[in-house]
Amino acid sequence: MYERVYGMRYLLDTHVLIWFLEDDAILPNHIIEIIEDDTNFKFISIGSLWEIVIKMNLGKIRLKYDVYRLFDEIEKHEFELLQITKEHLDTYSRMHFFHGDPFDRLLISVAKSDGFQIITSDKFIHNHDVRCIW
Repeated sequence: MYERVYGMRYLLDTHVLIWFLEDDAILPNHIIEIIEDDTNFKFISIGSLWEIVIKMNLGKIRLKYDVYRLFDEIEKHEFELLQITKEHLDTYSRMHFFHGDPFDRLLISVAKSDGFQIITSDKFIHNHDVRCIW
């Protein structure tokens, strides 16, 4: 990957990743532009992929991609895949319990630990102490 001179650092919420890859019309144009802007750094948490696989197995979502193709698409769009670190888990362990979705809590922990803005339409995340865009 080439080195970028400037750009913002964004963490995509799981639904944003799905809608982007599925070309869903619900995703606003200004969000698509941010994601497609090569000067921005776009990150995906491995936790989001775990959430997708769980929901696929439960029949809650259907994607046009299998897991292997999902990883190919992430690479194709130059999303950087983040592993869960001890810093993320430490932040997670100290968070106030605001609702029960462990994947939202993980994304917030990652964003706080690594200084990302989260691209999300989730009001629960917007109401937490983290920078969001949408």
